[in-house]
Amino acid sequence: PRSTLFPYTTLFRSDVVVNTPADVDIHFNNLLGGNIGVANTGSGKVNATYNYWGCFFGPNSNKCSSVSGPGVTFVPFSPIPLL
Repeated sequence: PRSTLFPYTTLFRSDVVVNTPADVDIHFNNLLGGNIGVANTGSGKVNATYNYWGCFFGPNSNKCSSVSGPGVTFVPFSPIPLL
């Protein structure tokens, strides 16, 4: 089964931590914490495409939120904040 979390949300100083064997979708969010934007600590896959990661160049770039853990897809991402 697939789960969808946080559609159309702006998250400040918060991390999304996924710990499940299920596949999870996280789309259309502003991940502005500047730390870990999405962490996968489970065995499922995380589809984190179409999110804004706090800067133009996407996750894991300087001053952007990052991705942690296996199985996290983040391309394509939004280079600008989502309304």
